[in-house]
Amino acid sequence: MLERATVIHLDDDALATVTFERNSACGRCGLCDSAGDNTMTAQVRNTIGARVGDSVYIEIDPSAFVRATTFLYAIPLAVLLGGLVLGNAAGILAGIEETGRISLSVFTGIACTILALVVVSKYMLQSKERFLPKIARIG
Repeated sequence: MLERATVIHLDDDALATVTFERNSACGRCGLCDSAGDNTMTAQVRNTIGARVGDSVYIEIDPSAFVRATTFLYAIPLAVLLGGLVLGNAAGILAGIEETGRISLSVFTGIACTILALVVVSKYMLQSKERFLPKIARIG
């Protein structure tokens, strides 16, 4: 997916901040920051040497989008379900009645999900540049 944008700031040799108009396919994934009603800003990889004021096309790598979606949604959901099952199994092994097992399952599921979100967030922050869109071309 290509989006037309304007470079507004060079963060360093490899990164730039761009502004562009939100389109109808754009969701609120958190990759970009809203700078107004339809204006968005995003940090992008600047591998082609764009300068401030250049009109550019930014590209979101589909595989990076799928990886980011997996990390942000699928992994925490799987961990939640695993925590629910783990809590229920622990309750059965401990001989806890059904009401207590449900509470234990919910607590274990939520605790595991919080832990997963912390780990995923740290990984995403450390690997941020792998998930950033890039400037595909100047034009």
